[in-house]
Amino acid sequence: MGELQDSNLRFSKDQAITASAISTNIIDGKALRDMARGNPIFLNIYLTTVFTTSANGLTIQLVCSSGADPGSSDVFMEVMKARLASAMLTTGLLMRMALPEGIPYERLGLYYLATTALVAGTITAFLTLGEDSDVRTTT
Repeated sequence: MGELQDSNLRFSKDQAITASAISTNIIDGKALRDMARGNPIFLNIYLTTVFTTSANGLTIQLVCSSGADPGSSDVFMEVMKARLASAMLTTGLLMRMALPEGIPYERLGLYYLATTALVAGTITAFLTLGEDSDVRTTT
């Protein structure tokens, strides 16, 4: 992880995923739109501790809401779906993708949808301007 990571753009930092859950942090989408102004915004998802469960799966969804913090019923788009046996047993970058323009709501989060109970895995997820692969963390 290497480009400058703003703590205000962080969904999760080493968040333990043992069951379905919303990201630790919710991001202000209005401030994000003001900041980006025509520049692509990238979602970065890192596996920071491997899962010891190999038979289950995890889906990561971008959720958003116009008022209250978003939850599992506020899915805007699915960003990743993985069977743990094949994709989640090595730490490092899981995915980086440009967010689509025009996300319509003010409150953004990630929803981690587990097929069954998961064991030991942690995820760090955040937004950046640009897709530089050198990400540094700030608090």
